[in-house]
Amino acid sequence: TLKEHSADEMYVRTFIVAHTALDRDKEIISDGLLQNIADTLAGKGFFIKHPMSQDGDSGPGVGKWFDTEVVTMSLDDAKKALGEAVEFSPTATTAKLLYASAYVPRTNKHADTIADIDAGVAGFVSASFSYSNYEPIEKDGDVIGYFLSGKGEAREASLVWLGAQPGARAVKAANQQKPAAD
Repeated sequence: TLKEHSADEMYVRTFIVAHTALDRDKEIISDGLLQNIADTLAGKGFFIKHPMSQDGDSGPGVGKWFDTEVVTMSLDDAKKALGEAVEFSPTATTAKLLYASAYVPRTNKHADTIADIDAGVAGFVSASFSYSNYEPIEKDGDVIGYFLSGKGEAREASLVWLGAQPGARAVKAANQQKPAAD
């Protein structure tokens, strides 16, 4: 922030932003690219929808991302954390999930957004990012998706009606803590 704020002036929520499982676009983010996204998300905007949506620039975000961490866990633990059926690369032995926290100023302007997140009405997130490599993933001779890798950068992450990454959403936890890394 550009000025000091007390804790009660800010709403803070942790989200699972991305992971290394196959997504709804049939893409898998590599471990290295996921780390690039984590390293570059902090300080970027937290939006109500992607700012480069079909209807154009939606203006400034409602908050900012900070405190990103990539957590490595077993495939079973990742499936539990994501809360949705996910498929991993045929060669995957562990999963990585990108947890990030965002803050939103507690103002009258943002009260409805904060209430919707807390009620679970709004909670799915989607990140936009760059990548440099795109390779087919094969299983039993069929292309099941594409592997995104190489150098990349997070552009932003937004609340959306349903993101490409299954389980990318606000984390429900009294203490908002991420699971311990393996």
